[in-house]
Amino acid sequence: MMGDNKAMSGCSDEGRLRAYLDDALPADERIALGTHLGGCTACWSRLREVEALATQVGELLPRAVSQPEPGVALAQLRATLARERSVPVSHAPNASRRRVPDNITQRRGMMSFAPRFWSGPRRPLFAGLTALAMVLGLLAFPPVRALAGQLLQVFRVQDVMFVPIDTARLEQLESVDFDPKTLFMAEPELINDPAAPQTVASAAEAANAAGFTPAGITSFASTALSSDIVVHDRRVVQTQVNVESARQLLELMGVNDVQLPDALGAAPIVADIPPTVESSYTGSDYRLTLLQGPSPDVKLPEGVDLAVLGRAGLRLLGIPAQQAEAISRNIDWSSTLVVPFPSDVSTIQQVTVGGRQALLVGDGDSHSQLYWQSDDRFYMLEGDGLLEAEIVAAAESVR
Repeated sequence: MMGDNKAMSGCSDEGRLRAYLDDALPADERIALGTHLGGCTACWSRLREVEALATQVGELLPRAVSQPEPGVALAQLRATLARERSVPVSHAPNASRRRVPDNITQRRGMMSFAPRFWSGPRRPLFAGLTALAMVLGLLAFPPVRALAGQLLQVFRVQDVMFVPIDTARLEQLESVDFDPKTLFMAEPELINDPAAPQTVASAAEAANAAGFTPAGITSFASTALSSDIVVHDRRVVQTQVNVESARQLLELMGVNDVQLPDALGAAPIVADIPPTVESSYTGSDYRLTLLQGPSPDVKLPEGVDLAVLGRAGLRLLGIPAQQAEAISRNIDWSSTLVVPFPSDVSTIQQVTVGGRQALLVGDGDSHSQLYWQSDDRFYMLEGDGLLEAEIVAAAESVR
């Protein structure tokens, strides 16, 4: 009945107001609605609310392929984070502040690829968050393509979105009286028998072992003196969620507007991680390591609403209810990986690689890691002894 009254009075619902803001209404309807807005205080107020919410969501959603220059993207990110923290915006780091170390000889394995801000005293916290994120569809490859008629849904990641999270919220998660191990019925289980990492002599051999042709860095700050390629075998991991425990954590963190479904714990979650290729390049004063692989498949129990899980994850990490709802509506959870990161770490930068959104993480010295995605493949580039601009340039040369 209320909808009829609105139609009769000329008032519009949120969808029509969104279309007005997006200039998506036919000319005659747009003129009529504009005239109505001029005389209706309620609709004008609602339009401003919809516009403000769209701006908030737009700051978090992935940029279109036509992206701003990295410096502009970084300035936008820092301005957003500064508003959230209500502190002055910091200036972009001066690229000349770094110099390369005299020697870099220590080989870092795949385990070193975790960002440095995830190490140290907070490591147990992030271990728990990573586990929970697998349940909520945040860090561990949320959904992708459903297979109708199957007991489980199968997904493949196609896009990445980076979401800044207040460190105070992470500290709150760390201090809450909750054991993250209880989130699962048992420890995650490796259910296949992967081969040991295999060193190969060429990209062709790597392609034969991994099942895809790996890309490589084609431009270096100075000549690479040596290189090696290692193929890591496919891994299949499964775990089963303790739904009551997950609900308890949400309640402890004050999240009472999202209800996790019983179906989430009805069957195991299975993550099928394809083979990855690790290519390392060493120069006289630097080292670069490129890790790449197809996006994993994640199977969730039938009947699980991905948008609900995504919204629960956003709320858990401190996103306000209204904003989490708006983001959840605007994200295609069937193809998007959401990556939260601490908003007050000054060495995190949002840049672009090949016109796609990327995350650059530094340690304030000479070590950086760059994360990005292109088509169905994910990349992580780790560099020692290079300026951040040189890391981005190397990533741009990946072919």
